[in-house]
Amino acid sequence: DTCRTSKPNFKKCRWLGVDRSKIREGQKYVCTNPCIAHPRKICSSVYGDIQRLQLDFCSFHARYCIDPDSCHPDNLVEIQNPNEFALCNGCYVQSCCRRPPTGVRIPGRRPLTDDNDRAARVTSTASSSSVKVTTNKSVSWKGVHN
Repeated sequence: DTCRTSKPNFKKCRWLGVDRSKIREGQKYVCTNPCIAHPRKICSSVYGDIQRLQLDFCSFHARYCIDPDSCHPDNLVEIQNPNEFALCNGCYVQSCCRRPPTGVRIPGRRPLTDDNDRAARVTSTASSSSVKVTTNKSVSWKGVHN
């Protein structure tokens, strides 16, 4: 497999959203948080340096649990309550010994003021280098949103 990667925390989260409240209806938002690195997927670039695979979203906007302890290695589990660790409810309880927070105010969200902001994100993603991906465990992450 090949993947795109850049230096850890170099890319910004690719989340884009629209406010549906009556106060700011239609206002578009972007996230300025750094992307997260996958805990088990390892990438090696054409230059030979090895690093963890950087995902396209921050921990708060990841759609699926990154499952650091391989609790559900063959299933993609959707995150019900966004949190700073990108964990599903079960993994969050196991890791933190408490329920995941609900109604969290997600840091890094700001209004989109210019379409160039989105274009810059697309350009930076397209210019990332190709690398080979290996995993410490056999896990299939095909079709993952993050």
